[in-house]
Amino acid sequence: MINKKDGFTLVELMVVIAILGIMSATAIPLFRTYQQRAYGSQASLVMKQLLDAQILLKQLLDAQILCYLDKNKFYPLEGGMVEVYENDSQNSEAILNLAGALNVTIPVGNHLSYNIYTDNSQQGAEECTIIISALFPLYKKGEKKLIGKVRSDGNVYTFAGG
Repeated sequence: MINKKDGFTLVELMVVIAILGIMSATAIPLFRTYQQRAYGSQASLVMKQLLDAQILLKQLLDAQILCYLDKNKFYPLEGGMVEVYENDSQNSEAILNLAGALNVTIPVGNHLSYNIYTDNSQQGAEECTIIISALFPLYKKGEKKLIGKVRSDGNVYTFAGG
């Protein structure tokens, strides 16, 4: 009669540990490579969206200047507000009205929201403010907004905000 013991021999355990060590030694560098690629593609996407937002802000500010020179008023009229959200349809009323008034088309589906309003509470000068907001940080310090202001006296300001 052969006496069979339950369990593993020391040699079997050492072989399994060696195999696991070899697998982890090859898997960890590959994991880090794929992780860095993911960070790089995410940074690339954020940079593209930031560039798109900056270009669109410039186009909207230029269009507001032309609108003021043509009609002596910014769009929307005093006290009005236009809001375009990231999930709006390309045929939404706000986007179509902006395209008609300023000849600028707001793209949708880029994870950015737009707020445009006018007021004349700034020392008698009419002012138009454009705020482009993201759900993610656009800049190193964590700012999620790109803000542009144009005043009827000709001053234009752009800055990043919380």
